[in-house]
Amino acid sequence: MKAVNLLSGILLIDKPEGITSHGVVSKVRRALNMKKVGHAGTLDPFATGLLVILVGEGTKLSDSLMAGKKRYTAGVLMGEKTDTGDLSGSIVEKKSCAGIDEATVLDVLPRFTGEIKQVPPMYSALKRGGVPLYKMARKGLEVERKPREVFIDRVDVASFDSPLFSIDVECSKGTYIRTLGEDISEAMGTCGHLISLRRLSVGPFSLEDAINIDQLAKGNVVAANLIPLKEALPAMPELVVCDEAERKVSNGQAIRSEWIDGCMPEKITAGEKVKVTSGRGRLLSIAEIIHEMGREVNLPPGFVVGKSLRVFNSL
Repeated sequence: MKAVNLLSGILLIDKPEGITSHGVVSKVRRALNMKKVGHAGTLDPFATGLLVILVGEGTKLSDSLMAGKKRYTAGVLMGEKTDTGDLSGSIVEKKSCAGIDEATVLDVLPRFTGEIKQVPPMYSALKRGGVPLYKMARKGLEVERKPREVFIDRVDVASFDSPLFSIDVECSKGTYIRTLGEDISEAMGTCGHLISLRRLSVGPFSLEDAINIDQLAKGNVVAANLIPLKEALPAMPELVVCDEAERKVSNGQAIRSEWIDGCMPEKITAGEKVKVTSGRGRLLSIAEIIHEMGREVNLPPGFVVGKSLRVFNSL
């Protein structure tokens, strides 16, 4: 099993309802017989959809992937508010939603696009004094939370059948869809909570490419569906280095001009981050460029062009 423990990559899972994100990670660990497995963004137990699993050296990409945009579909039940903001909680308020139609929803949605402020829910993993808010909430405690700025690229009505409606949302990291559902309901003069939540994409990854959780029992299926680390950062400029520099880069040495092999991006500015890869397509490091470079810039041999911020030692 030693060869299996050298695996690194990204695994896309379609998480079903009822299991925690950590539970999915545990299943992958057992399937691959390795401990170094994580994920890039939690889904609540009631939520379904894309869970990005990080295997081996892929765990080092957690921050980069969690910073990417996400897309969800969410079902909202109007007229009832719960303490959790979703169907797992207890009803704490009821309010009529009579007279609200699809046009009403469409009328308020523009208020929830672009940069908006959200008050994080008590049932969240945010911490106060080192204690997660959800643990305080379970004890009946409520503390003041400061509004946080998030960015909603778009929010559309996917369906409407009163008292239910569903939305399709593309948003930034840190957006609480439960809070969005509550706030939209409140803007229409009622209250509401989520009855469903499905994540469709995370950064460059889509639910369409995910495997079913039942397939995790087959370690060979998991290994066959691992996405190379390089593909996790499609928008980042790429520098390919020669074979003799591969180990040097993986060991964290500064990137030298004579190591660069093959086609170079047209222009890379100082301070920009790049992915450094081998000729075999292996991700070696994420580096910061310290001198402007590009196809039209001639640099002498031995010139240091970048420094590695994060190195990867996968095969």
